[in-house]
Amino acid sequence: MRPTDQRAVDPFEPEAFLRSMRNVRPGLRTRSKIVKILRIGNYTAMQIASLGGMSYRSALNHLKALEKEKIAMKTGSRPSKWSLTGAGQQSVTKFLGKD
Repeated sequence: MRPTDQRAVDPFEPEAFLRSMRNVRPGLRTRSKIVKILRIGNYTAMQIASLGGMSYRSALNHLKALEKEKIAMKTGSRPSKWSLTGAGQQSVTKFLGKD
């Protein structure tokens, strides 16, 4: 497979790309899974880890990175549930004003 064909194999969620960290393929895959899960509803970090097939620590690290960029937020008291913010629910083109 040629490198240019890799995008067809790994369709990442636009919200998975972060400004504050390197956007390497494994992290993009994990954050894309998290964004897809949060589009369905609000979940705890443990539920997200279970649904996404990742470790709790990995889910929590990526959730905190998404929170730092205001894509996701946690609500409520322990156990906190995570959800997408308004910015996390928009497509990147709409967010940039190109829609």
